[in-house]
Amino acid sequence: RWLHQEAAVKSSDLLLQERMPYDAPVMEAEEIDLQTSEVAADIVLSRRRIVTADTPVPRTHLLSTGRYSLMVNNSGSGYSRWNDLDIIRWRSDPTTDLFGMFLYIRDRRENTYWSAAHLPTGKLADEYEVIYSLDKADFHRIDGDIDTLTEITVAPDADVELRRVTLTNRGRSSKH
Repeated sequence: RWLHQEAAVKSSDLLLQERMPYDAPVMEAEEIDLQTSEVAADIVLSRRRIVTADTPVPRTHLLSTGRYSLMVNNSGSGYSRWNDLDIIRWRSDPTTDLFGMFLYIRDRRENTYWSAAHLPTGKLADEYEVIYSLDKADFHRIDGDIDTLTEITVAPDADVELRRVTLTNRGRSSKH
């Protein structure tokens, strides 16, 4: 049901009902050297941009090496899995959605705190953006003078996920 609510799936729904012809010609793919080809400059990697954590259905992103898998949604919850072992368990419960790995940021001077993504604190950011790329998921939020960028990826050559949090103080006073 969630899958068929996506605009990209709706647009190709009729194609899924077509049958493959028996006498379709076999065509070989043309090889392109991406290092020297002029076509390489025109290739744009697929990206999805979501500007809210409050969507009726969670927008998920899956990153995997085949052995290590990571799923994260636009509110920041998700799971990690290695082969058949759950590293970080997750349950599909859109009412709470409080399962996953979470990072917290605290401003001791202002006595405030929030999550690096939206969950689990659920504190609304001044600005919030999630960008899903082929190789990573980026969570960017602005809370007052603090910019928080969280980058999540799965290493292609090892069974490990990497998370990098970058905090930028845009204000005039120092933060502790």
